[in-house]
Amino acid sequence: MSAEKKKPAKKTSKEVAVLKPKKLPDGRWQVSLGITMVNGRRTNPRKQFKTRADAQDFCDAEKRRKKAHGEITAKADGTKVAAWMKMDTKMDAVGVSLADVRSWIDLHTQLRETGAQSLAEVGKRTLHDFMTVKQHGTVVECHNAWLAHLASKGRRGRYKGNARNFCGNFIYGDAEFREEASNESKNEDGWKGFGADRSILEITPNVIEDYLPHHPGYFGVISAWLGWAAKKRWLPENPCTGKKPEQPPKGSVATLTNQQTKDLLKAAALEEDWEVLAYLVFSLFATLRPEEYRKVSKGSPTEELRWEYLKSDGLEIPPELAKTGHGRVVELDPVVIKWIDYIRSKQGVIPSGPIPTPGWTKNCKDWRKKHWKGKWPQDLLRHTFGSNHLARSQSLEITSRVMGNSPKVLEKHYWNWRTRKKEALVYWELTPKVVLKK
Repeated sequence: MSAEKKKPAKKTSKEVAVLKPKKLPDGRWQVSLGITMVNGRRTNPRKQFKTRADAQDFCDAEKRRKKAHGEITAKADGTKVAAWMKMDTKMDAVGVSLADVRSWIDLHTQLRETGAQSLAEVGKRTLHDFMTVKQHGTVVECHNAWLAHLASKGRRGRYKGNARNFCGNFIYGDAEFREEASNESKNEDGWKGFGADRSILEITPNVIEDYLPHHPGYFGVISAWLGWAAKKRWLPENPCTGKKPEQPPKGSVATLTNQQTKDLLKAAALEEDWEVLAYLVFSLFATLRPEEYRKVSKGSPTEELRWEYLKSDGLEIPPELAKTGHGRVVELDPVVIKWIDYIRSKQGVIPSGPIPTPGWTKNCKDWRKKHWKGKWPQDLLRHTFGSNHLARSQSLEITSRVMGNSPKVLEKHYWNWRTRKKEALVYWELTPKVVLKK
């Protein structure tokens, strides 16, 4: 028998795909990057060009790139080549060369020890190291640069205040952990602060993950800051991307019960802490926001809510203190009038001057820790007012006008639907006589 002819060996998936332009029916030119398997599925990444010349230039450049980058890239499948191309373009934009990649590999001895799983990951690590050397930026330097950017863009004062305070909380920690705070009564579960002098590149997705449970309401502003930092190349990417604070289930807006409201009012009255009592009364029964008591603006005099703003038709909130920048008059419910008369009778004089003194924020927090167990939910007093006012009025329109919010915002953020009208009517009768009854 004659010897059988040997059949040519089948091409394996490891052979390098030959890149050639192919004309499409619409006149464009297409280059296939090579068939590969992704998650068990056969895929064929492609790139398209307007002219044959552009497509051929791309093919020639890829041949040179594969030759220059060595065997790892030359034998990679289409998807890996595409990933490397994307990283390589990003590296070229900031001046990172292949020599930097090789230096990085030499410095870390072995790929497996560094945790990098692909050449694209090596490129990403190289870019990270390069930017560390290039920027030398600290967290506080980056934050100050963002604040300056907001000022140059003419952002409104409230947003700039949130940008300073919310990010300041992330950087420096909760009030009890700051240098000027006393060491007494610290909550070890609180946020201790990331640190002002650390490198901005140390803010990783894991750091954001750790911070989210502490102050989920600050996430939007912090994400805006770090997104700007990534855009300006302080960071390779925004570490907040893909993160989302947990939203409370619908209908679970935190509010005080009537008994809890009564206990807080009674404690302040018996201790004769008129400042805290006035704050509780105006917040629980007149829907004042915390920032409407006292506002400190850089370069401007401090604005304070004063007893003199109490008029026969209500409490005047000047434009300088109002959230919207427009002054308003808060109509006072009879329960508020009775508490004001109680404070005046106990003090023996008509109150005057600022309702909150300069140190009232710390005093109020200390008092709250003494009389409230657990975490104090954000906007708790305003939520309590909104839910009880709505349960009594049975009208989103009426309550939204009183609170200065749209009906949609009121229903979503300020209403605990579990509050019943019967309970609300009891709430609006929590006068000094009822609260202090033995």
